[in-house]
Amino acid sequence: MRRRLLLLSGCALAAILLTFLWPRDRGPKYQGKSLSAWLDVYFADSHDKSAAQQAAAADAVRHIGTNALPWLIKWLRSEPPAWRTKLEAAWRKLPDGIGNSGPILQRLAGKEPIYGDRAVQTFALFGESASPMIPELSRLLRDPKPAVSTRAAEALGCIGDQAMPALIAALTDQRVSDRSVVAVQISFKQESGTNGVAAIAALTQCLKSKDPQLAFWAGHVLGRSWADRALTIPVLIDGLSDPRPDVRAVCAESLGWPGEQSRQAVPSLTKALSDPDPGVRNAASEALRRIGP
Repeated sequence: MRRRLLLLSGCALAAILLTFLWPRDRGPKYQGKSLSAWLDVYFADSHDKSAAQQAAAADAVRHIGTNALPWLIKWLRSEPPAWRTKLEAAWRKLPDGIGNSGPILQRLAGKEPIYGDRAVQTFALFGESASPMIPELSRLLRDPKPAVSTRAAEALGCIGDQAMPALIAALTDQRVSDRSVVAVQISFKQESGTNGVAAIAALTQCLKSKDPQLAFWAGHVLGRSWADRALTIPVLIDGLSDPRPDVRAVCAESLGWPGEQSRQAVPSLTKALSDPDPGVRNAASEALRRIGP
């Protein structure tokens, strides 16, 4: 009982300190309002703002310009400290009426995840003008914290074509915690030319990865994103022989998206109609339907 009371007292004291001493990183200002205040307006629920207010907030963030970028990086890499995560878990175990106190739990959870997600979306407001941050975002792709690595990949995806080399390099770098997120960002680019060829080569390597999620997304992206079908279709045909049913199925599905351009895959897809996995059989059937007679 005494231990429980000590835990309660410690949590209460920590919560009070968090309430009154929480550090506020507000960022640079425009028209007397800080970057984070403008973002509060921009990301507010639709019933709490008008379209004009959101547009004004977006314009203000752009006026702050490159001065905002270091703050976005700071927020992107922010994570609740381990001690506070443990304290939140301990607080939730306290009796009802105490452990479910909303304001205290909000303070314990902190704003790091909110600011991190907002930072990613704010990179989209800057687009290619955020390209000076590509080296730092590339470094954060290798961060051991999965949430930070994922945000970095998504932020690079918002910047534009200049970020493609960094994303392609990350695809085959095993230090990146979730390369499937990188593959998804590359799928949004749909580039041809030098970057496109390099991306296809990296995705081909990922299709053979032992990571099933990465292999799946590589097959998915190869089917939907690239104009150079002469390179992607043979890779996807080879993928129909992968020992993993999910990979075979996504390769079969992806071969259907180009339609007539995948005609060379018809013999392999026809063979896949006898695959022992029903998911593969269904994907092959649908792909053949898309290719046509």
